[in-house]
Amino acid sequence: MTDTASPIRRIYDGYGGLYAPSLIEEAARLLTSLASGVSCDRRKVAALLGLDVDRLARTVWGRHTLGMARFRRSPITVDPLSSAEFAALSADKRAELFIAARAARHQTILTGVQVVTSLGVIAGLIFTGIGLSQTSIALDSTREEVKIARENLNIANKGQVNERFTRAIAQLGDSSLDVRIGGIYAIEKVAEDAPDYNQTIIDVLAAFIREHDPKVGVDMPEKPAADLQAALTVIGRNRPADAQHEWLDLSFTRLRGADLRNSDLRGANFDAAELDHADFWRADLSGASVFNADLRKASLTAVKAIGVNMGETDLTGALLSGADFSKTNLSSAPLRGAWLQGTDLSEALGLPPSDELKKITKWDDKTTFP
Repeated sequence: MTDTASPIRRIYDGYGGLYAPSLIEEAARLLTSLASGVSCDRRKVAALLGLDVDRLARTVWGRHTLGMARFRRSPITVDPLSSAEFAALSADKRAELFIAARAARHQTILTGVQVVTSLGVIAGLIFTGIGLSQTSIALDSTREEVKIARENLNIANKGQVNERFTRAIAQLGDSSLDVRIGGIYAIEKVAEDAPDYNQTIIDVLAAFIREHDPKVGVDMPEKPAADLQAALTVIGRNRPADAQHEWLDLSFTRLRGADLRNSDLRGANFDAAELDHADFWRADLSGASVFNADLRKASLTAVKAIGVNMGETDLTGALLSGADFSKTNLSSAPLRGAWLQGTDLSEALGLPPSDELKKITKWDDKTTFP
């Protein structure tokens, strides 16, 4: 029985640690054939043949042959063949073992290559992450530098604006008319470059006008002095974007014949101002206060005067053609001789009856009365 068991043991040991499927099947058939004539279970047959039952149980065919339903899985270990045992094998068995060994070596090399490749990829990802981290740090540093540079630039620009503004203010007090006019337009340039100064500049120019217009009791010229007109022009085209009500105070000023064409004067204060013969062509006076002012023979052609308080304002002989006086207060406002061709008075407040108004004004079929 020892002679029979020896080749079977070599077969299931796997020849050098490698399992050959054909050899395993052969051993299974042999073991089953030997066991068929013995009246005992297959485990005893294996013992009679001198096989290591525990090692046999660790193979797939061994578990099937011994009828073991369950077993504890543990690593399989096999002893290599001796030189004499390997020499006793047939040529085809040697070839099969050689092929299996070469496949195992190839798989080992392939696994090693995959491991090395994976390590290379991981290393690349690590270096990429480090690079991205360094780039992020550099970008943050650059952003901070740009921010500081901008702050320094803003400070420098603000300093330049302050210097320009101070020089322009000084020019307003010069005795030379030309220097004063140059200062006025220099101030306007400051307003264009630094919008935050806009309201301050308006206040300065308005104060300049109030200080230099003809005083009461002094005969007014037909038109304001050149420096006063320059200030009015700059004011009319530089209304602050966030202007508050009465952002411009020219109340009680004396500006006969002033040129305020196309001026944006919404919400301005002209109360009690003397503006006779002034030209407001296409100006916007909406929301302004022109209470008790003098606008005799003034031109308000195509003026937008929505919601203006013009109570008690003298409009005698004024040119109001094409003007919009919607919701404007005209109570006690003299209108004798006023030109009302195409004027919208439909929602004006405080007017005398239409029949009476038609007798004292010049109107046409495009004039809209209340």
